[in-house]
Amino acid sequence: MKLFPLLFVIYLVTINVQISSAEIDCTSMPLKVLQLINTNLTILSGIKKFQKLTSLTIRLDNSITGQHLPSEFGQLISLSNLGLTDDKNLEDLPYDIKYLTQ
Repeated sequence: MKLFPLLFVIYLVTINVQISSAEIDCTSMPLKVLQLINTNLTILSGIKKFQKLTSLTIRLDNSITGQHLPSEFGQLISLSNLGLTDDKNLEDLPYDIKYLTQ
């Protein structure tokens, strides 16, 4: 019998809440796909807790990311897809992101 790992997907669309990454237990819920679309979430500084994350989409983030993504993005060792759309303030990517080569 073959067991397949569960794929957890969270879609957060058009919401206006404050949530910290400490409030999301990443050990019991190995999040693989996260889409932040038109949100005001401030979880990006704790993004390194999402070690199983393979795909991250940030679209219309209402300038929450600011000019720079947190350097912790370089610690997302499973990340293979990063989509950044309609973020007018973002100027560059973290230096450590170049090590994500999967």
